[in-house]
Amino acid sequence: MLQATHANRTISTRTSPMGLALLILICLSAVGCNRANRIDSPSVADAVAQRYKEPRRKDTAPPNANGQEAPAARRRSVSTGLSLANSEANRKDKSGTLATVNGRAISRDRVFQMLLAGHGVNVLERLVVLEQAKRVSSELGLNVTDVDVQTEYDRRLKRMLSPLEAADQNAEFDREEAERLLHSVLQGRNISMEEYLASIKRDAYLRAIAFDRMRFSDEDLQREYDAHFKERAQVRHIQRPTLAEARQVALMLQDGLDFAQAAKQHSANLRTGPSGGSLRPFGRTDARVPKALREAAFALEPGQVSDPVRVDGWHHLVKLEKTLIDPSADWSEHRAQLQHRLQEQHVNARLKRLYRTLLDEADIRINDPKLAKQYASRRSQRGQ
Repeated sequence: MLQATHANRTISTRTSPMGLALLILICLSAVGCNRANRIDSPSVADAVAQRYKEPRRKDTAPPNANGQEAPAARRRSVSTGLSLANSEANRKDKSGTLATVNGRAISRDRVFQMLLAGHGVNVLERLVVLEQAKRVSSELGLNVTDVDVQTEYDRRLKRMLSPLEAADQNAEFDREEAERLLHSVLQGRNISMEEYLASIKRDAYLRAIAFDRMRFSDEDLQREYDAHFKERAQVRHIQRPTLAEARQVALMLQDGLDFAQAAKQHSANLRTGPSGGSLRPFGRTDARVPKALREAAFALEPGQVSDPVRVDGWHHLVKLEKTLIDPSADWSEHRAQLQHRLQEQHVNARLKRLYRTLLDEADIRINDPKLAKQYASRRSQRGQ
């Protein structure tokens, strides 16, 4: 079992009506929260659409292009982002008058009551799950650190750029471009950064709990080994948005351009392109890799390049570098890696179930009558 190592972290969250309303006000700084309980990571499709709507700036070099760690100022600190938001909220006017229009006051209480009426239940649910996740983590001895939260944030950034995994999981990616896409997508979906970062923190706790509870038998590990380790393809790919562009790159390859160099120069995949298009080795039935790419790879001989392969609106050129055959034929030598692969395969479904379970098991006392009525109505609609 992969063991999580974390350090204690305290996040103070109150669910009193005024405190909850203040959080909603922060959450709505981007005019958001007018949707159902939805704060998941923006999809790759969202990011792709936004990327071609707003072309990448040419004067921006990828972070760590020189092989050094990106300056701290360019890396978003999730915990710092939340602290700054809370500090800003604390500096707001405490007088009770939020704004004036033509000399007439708009009270803070009036705005808060409207926010509670429209969005209180959704925000309350998220706070409840976060508090529940913190409690369960503590009971299990799982201490989630700032590093874990930052890792969760980086995981989402990488998936925004591409669901395909680079061969080197520690390879740098274009963080600045990913964050630009993130901000654009959040703005388009009316989600504030504070709300998004809160969901990152929640999922870091949920992931630690889910991993700790997962157990796999030797038979599970054997099946995973047979499917993905006995024979694996090591490939590079070049991703282009149109068939014509993919064919144009194919002609460059025929004229002698090195495939890895072509990927760095021409691949639209910002996660794998910088490393020459190299993908993590995969087996014939690896569900993490689209079926069309798997079939194309295993139809090639080492050194060969495929015709353009269409996957989710993109066109890929695939080069088989080599076929990897495990000489040991003993799955137990890969136990830790097999366990981690199975955890990653099952974690998303576990996170959803864990979210619902923690919410259902929570002992909640709501002091605001209107919010209590709304919450009771929400639960009754779910048959609880």
